[in-house]
Amino acid sequence: MPKKFKAARGSLEEAHEQMAHWAKKVKEHIAALKEAETKKNYAVKKLDEWDRKAEARARRKRPPWPLLCPLPSKEEDEKEEKKEDEAAGVSPTPISKMKQPVITHT
Repeated sequence: MPKKFKAARGSLEEAHEQMAHWAKKVKEHIAALKEAETKKNYAVKKLDEWDRKAEARARRKRPPWPLLCPLPSKEEDEKEEKKEDEAAGVSPTPISKMKQPVITHT
């Protein structure tokens, strides 16, 4: 085989190796881009989920942390309501406990 053909064959094999090397690099780069896109989508999904949860909490008007002081008991609430009613001049007795008028005629 002539010398120039051997040189051409060597450069052709070298070119194939370079192409394979760059094809591998491109595939790695594409895989890295896909992974980054997946991570970005996951982060956006989590942020949206956190936003929805925060909005739901705000709608319920309940703090996201546990209360440090205990809630007032039902009896304390009733006492406060009675005091407020008396101060406003409202009868503290509920309507259901008031005397009903007696109907004499039928």
